[in-house]
Order: sequence, then structure tokens, then C-alpha cells
Amino acid sequence: MQPLVSFIIPYYNAGSTIQETIDSILNQSYPNYDIWIVNDGSTDEKSIEKLKELENLDRVSVLHQENTGPSVARNLAIENIKAEFFVPIDADDLIEENALVDCIAHLKSSLELGAVYGNFKWFGEKQ
Repeated sequence: MQPLVSFIIPYYNAGSTIQETIDSILNQSYPNYDIWIVNDGSTDEKSIEKLKELENLDRVSVLHQENTGPSVARNLAIENIKAEFFVPIDADDLIEENALVDCIAHLKSSLELGAVYGNFKWFGEKQ
């Protein structure tokens, strides 16, 4: 069986961007993954409503905390996941369809590897 991979998404008032992130994860060619969203004290009503919608999806777990920042949110998820591997991804990022297949292949190719990082592309407006 393929190892479980958990996506970890810190979420703070990200209701306008999270759906594209979730869609890019759901389009993965790698089948064995789950998604952990950590609500980092969102206050925007649209974002809170979107989070309630996402909580009903299969494979999605939602944790809540006071606003303490994305690194604390990621750490909270890491404490709760049961996966062999995890992928930190922000609520306004996208991931390529074959990213997990490629990363898992590299990780399995050498026991000395502890992390794999792919190429990235800018999209949207840069400020």
C-alpha cells in the first residue's frame, strides 16, 4: 500500500482562495492522502462559512486555534496527523497533479532523504 500523505493548510481569512488550493489537491494522481486545515482564528464571515463547507468533504479534517500564526497552525496539524509524510501548503497555493507521485518516488529512492522540494511557479499578481 502507498504511504499516507497529509496536506497541512494554515487558514486565516482565506475564504476567497482556499477552493482553488483544495481543488488542486483533489486532482492529485496519488491516491492516498488527506487534508488538514487549521483555522488560525479567522474572523471574516465569508471565510468562516467556507470553512464550514470544507469540513463536510471526505478526506478533510479541520482544527481550530486562536490566531497565533501559520507556523503554530502547521505544528498543531503535525501533532495530529497519522501520515508517514506531510506537505505544508498555504491556502492560496496550488500543487501540480503529479507532485505527490514524483515526491514519494524520490523519498522512497533513498533512505537518506528527509525532505523533497519541487520547483515552483509564480501566478497571480505579485506585489
